[in-house]
Amino acid sequence: MSPVWAEELAGYALRGVLTPLDEYLARSGRSLAEWIPGVARMLTINGKIYGLAVTTNTTLIADNKAVFREVGLDPEKPPRTIAELDEAVRQSTKHRGKGTAKHHV
Repeated sequence: MSPVWAEELAGYALRGVLTPLDEYLARSGRSLAEWIPGVARMLTINGKIYGLAVTTNTTLIADNKAVFREVGLDPEKPPRTIAELDEAVRQSTKHRGKGTAKHHV
């Protein structure tokens, strides 16, 4: 076992130098559903789990009051939960063709 930065995980997995952890996780009674979706996606490469996050953190989330007003959100009541943040991001995301998006929150 060794700590690996998230951006390095896929490279190691794709080179075949890591053991998938799916079986170990299943036997432990744990589930990748315990992690937030973004972290779960980061740990999964080609449908296999190759890492477990010990900790994650966000040091700052800033909101754009003008964008909140533009999309009908109350700029004086920013999101207080992950679900509220997800909804604010959904409402304020502008799609720009070919699957790309620009997030404003």
